[in-house]
Amino acid sequence: MAAKARIAYTFIGDSASAITSSNTGTTVLPASNVITDQIQKVWRTDNATNPKWIMFNLGSAQAITVVAIFNHTVPNCTVTIKADSSNGAWGAGTIIDTFTWQAYQMVKFIASTNLQWWRIEFGTTSNFDVGRIILDGYTEFTTNPTESYRKQRIDPSLSDGPFGAQVPSLQRRPYWTMEFALTWISATFHDTLIPIYDT
Repeated sequence: MAAKARIAYTFIGDSASAITSSNTGTTVLPASNVITDQIQKVWRTDNATNPKWIMFNLGSAQAITVVAIFNHTVPNCTVTIKADSSNGAWGAGTIIDTFTWQAYQMVKFIASTNLQWWRIEFGTTSNFDVGRIILDGYTEFTTNPTESYRKQRIDPSLSDGPFGAQVPSLQRRPYWTMEFALTWISATFHDTLIPIYDT
């Protein structure tokens, strides 16, 4: 059976009460950068510690089903997802899963795990950058899109004159939208999609 489309949109990790890391120095590229919308604003590691790690205190137990890392320069190494009810020893018993390493982005779907403390460990002495980390619960479509989707780049920047003219302008970050059709969906799934659409 073909895999169904999945969407994560609440970004539970972005509400973490604290984000800490294995960094030892003061840096202008801190761990908290991984929850900003600016994916080029990275967390940069700063020492030869192995493993390096980044940790999220979600404030209370939260059900997580997907962990994703984007815009990274992590070398090919073991990247481990751990979780616990407290900030303890982080031994083997806290291992939830490991990523399959790939360049630029890594996404891991996991069994629903309801815990407060989440930690990602990188088994390397090399330093690297990470632009975005998402911890969330995903919604799985009961049916996949039945029509070809349309992807469109939106640039909300404002300008008072023609292109190339020296006029006042307000530059804003471009973003992408996607449109697709779903047919013959149940009323229950329709009701599931409404808060996603409204977010």
